[in-house]
Amino acid sequence: MTDVLPEVLIRSEDDPDDVVSIGRPIGGVDGFYVVPVGIHADGLSCTRDAVIRGDDGIRAFFAGLARDWRGWRGVRKWDTIEHDLAIKARHTGRKIRLNFTLRPGSDRDYWIVTLEMVIPPDESLDRLARDIGELFGDL
Repeated sequence: MTDVLPEVLIRSEDDPDDVVSIGRPIGGVDGFYVVPVGIHADGLSCTRDAVIRGDDGIRAFFAGLARDWRGWRGVRKWDTIEHDLAIKARHTGRKIRLNFTLRPGSDRDYWIVTLEMVIPPDESLDRLARDIGELFGDL
């Protein structure tokens, strides 16, 4: 029996206490899933159940970052169907800057939490892409 990955924890190279957690998708009604997401940083803890349809391309997003680890121009973006989780990625030469944003959904903006993390373009990025692929692999 294979152990099922319950969540992916993403830590910033600059501050390992800054953590984004992305949990295993729950549900599957009509192809829609709930994904528990958390942003935890100095004095802040925010969780949200994000809604996705299928994998919404998150596997391809992280696989593309790992594939293009040498760099790319501009900002790459991914978000959920209701925009409650958004991720932006910029390559700055020696580092990748990931911005994770949680909000209550597309129709309400009374709070927004964003955390920028630094990820080195090395084996940790490959591992992150593999872990995301495994987490969303059944969708």
